Amino acid sequence: MMIKSTCIRPNERVVKIKSLHAMLDFNRNEYMKAFGMEVAKDMTVVPARVLPAPQVQYKGNVSVTPQYGGWQVRTKRRPENEMFICIVRLR
Repeated sequence: MMIKSTCIRPNERVVKIKSLHAMLDFNRNEYMKAFGMEVAKDMTVVPARVLPAPQVQYKGNVSVTPQYGGWQVRTKRRPENEMFICIVRLR
């Protein structure tokens, strides 16, 4: 259920964010003003790139390259190394 509610196309997400921004009217919020906070109307554009998918190595020396963000595991055994690592670079 959570995935379906968060998995939307970028252009649809922009429309939702902009409509919420207009509805919440942050610039008139007394609490935001009291703390000197404001929310910009325009979205920030950041440079990005699409990384190549990593290969998933299964037991028995079987490897799969995910396509379109996923792969089928029904017909495969668990990965040889059960540890998954996600590295995120924070500024």
